[in-house]
Order: sequence, then C-alpha cells, then structure tokens
Amino acid sequence: MASKGLHSTRIIVLALTLGLIIGLALAGPAAAKKKKKKGSPGGTVDITQVVGAPIPQGSATTNGLLASTITVADKKFTNTQIRDVNVTLTTLAATGPSPADDLSARVTAPNGATTWLIAPGSLAGSSVGPLTLDDESPNRIFTNSLAPTILGPPYIGTAQPDCGFVRGGCIFSAMDGGPASGVWTLRIYDLGDATESNTLASWRLNAIAGKPFKTK
Repeated sequence: MASKGLHSTRIIVLALTLGLIIGLALAGPAAAKKKKKKGSPGGTVDITQVVGAPIPQGSATTNGLLASTITVADKKFTNTQIRDVNVTLTTLAATGPSPADDLSARVTAPNGATTWLIAPGSLAGSSVGPLTLDDESPNRIFTNSLAPTILGPPYIGTAQPDCGFVRGGCIFSAMDGGPASGVWTLRIYDLGDATESNTLASWRLNAIAGKPFKTK
C-alpha cells in the first residue's frame, strides 16, 4: 500500500512539474511580447526618385516644366512633423554647350509649402550634381568663382539654395512643422534657349521628421 501511495505521489509531482514547465513556456513569449515597446515615430526620410526624362523645352513666352513626385507612405511618418529638409538634384546635358544656364527648380511639401532650390541664372555649364541643396551648408552657388565657400560647375557637393530674386524665398525652414507623409513635388523649369536642353536624371528627398513638439 505504501508503494502504491508513493507511486501516486510521484505522478502528482510529475504532473505539477510538467504543468509548470508548459505554463512558463507559454508565458515567456507573451511576456516578452508585452514588454516589447513600439519604436518612436519619425526618423529620416531618404528616398531617391530616378527620373531619366527630358526637361521640356521652354519658349520665349513659356517656361518648359517637368514635375516629378516622391510619396512618403511609411506609417512611421504618420502624424510626424518636419524638422529639416534637403534636396539633391542630378541633371544631364542633352544638347548645347551650357544648358544648365536655363534651369530653375522648386520643391513643394505635402501641405503645399514651397521653397525654391535654384533661381533662373543661378547655374552655368552642362551637367549638374549630384547637388545637395541644404540651407545649413556653408557653401553658396556661383557660376565662376574659385573661393573655398563657392560651389561652381558642375556643382557636385552641397550648397545653400539660391532663389535669386524669385518671390517666395528659398529657405527650407519654411517647411518645418509641416507633415512628412504625403506627396512631395519637384518642379524643374527650362527657360527656353532652343539650342540647349537638359535631362533630369534623378532627385533625392532627405528629411528629418519627429513627433510634434509639446506645447504648454
């Protein structure tokens, strides 16, 4: 009888031990999943749009226009706000000795905020870039200077946007606080020299976005 009781006790202990092991195995992943926190929204938007299209030729009365869009659809940028924006342009000469002379460009954020990147007459030479327009860059665009802080043809590197006398300005900070998600539009113009033409090879959007700042 004692042997039978001991055997029953062993069975009960084994069952309890097995139940405890199964319980811990099931609770482990659940607890880990519960402890896992979602990452902070926002981060850096870094999207390159390959275009490879000719910029339509302008005329004496109308500028040629090529529009290209980049859509920021990643959910981590939903309800985030812009903190900083940079845009990179790469163009290729199609015809003529100095077609970059004819170019100007601007970019528009999803909320409609627009800033000029290049004003008419800002550039010279043939192909352009990769040229990163960054309003925090120490460099400026110019056509023929060799000064250390002047970026000349073929404009490979970073420089501040140059809006010349274009109304509306060329400061990216005007976009700060706007939404990162949505459609960004680049518009690049040809001012109309019939003997020269350009191709937009690509453009790149680089933007830092984060949660809205708390206001008291």
